[in-house]
Amino acid sequence: MHCILFLFALSCTFLHCASQSSQEAHETPDTSRVQPDLELSELTAADIDDNLNHKFYNKWVRNQQDVQKLLPINVGDRVSVQIKDKDKIGFSHAKLEFKPPGLVSQTGSDGRFYFFPWFDGVKEEATNFTLTVSSPLTVETREVNFTREDKEVAAQLPVRSVLPTMLDLMFVIDATGSMGDEIAYITKELRDIVIQVSKGHKDLNIQYGLIMYRDHGDDFVVNDMGFVSSLSTMQAQLDAQDAEGGGDFEEAMDEALQAAMKARWRAGNVARILFLVADAPPHDNKLPVTLNTVHEARKKGIHIYGLAGSGVEKRAEYILRALAALSVGRHLWLTDDSGIGGSHAEPKVECYRVTHLNNLLTRIIQSELLGRRIEAPKEQIIREVGKQEAGVCIVDLQGKEDEDKKEDDEKDKEKEGAIDGKEETKEGGTGGHREAHDVLLHERSTLNAGGGAWQLSANLLAMGCVVLLGLFSH
Repeated sequence: MHCILFLFALSCTFLHCASQSSQEAHETPDTSRVQPDLELSELTAADIDDNLNHKFYNKWVRNQQDVQKLLPINVGDRVSVQIKDKDKIGFSHAKLEFKPPGLVSQTGSDGRFYFFPWFDGVKEEATNFTLTVSSPLTVETREVNFTREDKEVAAQLPVRSVLPTMLDLMFVIDATGSMGDEIAYITKELRDIVIQVSKGHKDLNIQYGLIMYRDHGDDFVVNDMGFVSSLSTMQAQLDAQDAEGGGDFEEAMDEALQAAMKARWRAGNVARILFLVADAPPHDNKLPVTLNTVHEARKKGIHIYGLAGSGVEKRAEYILRALAALSVGRHLWLTDDSGIGGSHAEPKVECYRVTHLNNLLTRIIQSELLGRRIEAPKEQIIREVGKQEAGVCIVDLQGKEDEDKKEDDEKDKEKEGAIDGKEETKEGGTGGHREAHDVLLHERSTLNAGGGAWQLSANLLAMGCVVLLGLFSH
């Protein structure tokens, strides 16, 4: 009886602590990392070009089985298309037409395009295409044949290419409550970024687009301000924004991107960049609609760069990386190196470099204008993970395969262990004393605020029952 009373009192103590911890976690947000008065060059970020690291990205996509059930994507059949001019330099914004399936698109300023047969609606058995490449001065048509192993197509136009002197720069931003830091930062940094970009492009003609979005039930769903030619107007629009709403996790990303595709993007030799700043995915039933906006982006030559804010989970990373890869953009994410805002989840990629976000955005815009990837100088690199050269991760492939096999074997062992554990539990007997002890040790090691304490108190009661049953059995 004394044992029962002791265990009951101990459990009540944990229940009381759990209640207090749960209430504090719910009522008091973590402000230890929040710095509302952001200075220039404060936020830090990294990026990965999943098309330059296609093998790793394809494997990652295939491993996202839970999200694949909601939104299946096949990027394994990708075909790389490189168009060059008479001087063997990448042909900027050459028009492309594939028949079948009737896909019309264009190269980037580097002359590169990625054809995704599955996504672009090609029948699986098709390997023969007619590719028409055109510029204002010439048209070339050629027959293209590729197998599923031969994924490179190249063509050359007999004229000289010129780099773009116009830039359409759009920001599509989640304006819900968790995005305050990102909005404040972009507002403060935009002018500096434009100044840095314009230094090397004196005749650069820029138009600025801004779309803010929340979700149904908030003050607004999509606030589309369209394109403007004045940087001051764009900054005034940003100054007027605040981060509110967003009661549930998912937001109306799909409707914001649909609005973005309808904006007045300029045609021709124009660098078109869309920065999608978000920390939450669209609703599950809107994931296909969101992905389908990439078809219009590919047609217009809009490159989407997803910028993941704090708290991004698997579905958000999955859709942001897909939007970027299919539109020939890159995946960006904020990091914890700045100490600002909530915790930032880092994607599972083989290599990346952390710099200040303003420097990263500047390099991306410059890359789109110059037709070549601009790397971060040494003095800008805050932290580096893995090794890379020109954005391509340098990995010991054999070592990587061995590591992946080891990881798979460990997962299999964990599953077998879980099955064996269930069988032992059914056997009962004196082993119950050991089980209760192991459960307690496990819960102590994994205890966290709120839910962990509740679980521990429940396990203490369970342990007490096991111990008492053991005593009575003797």
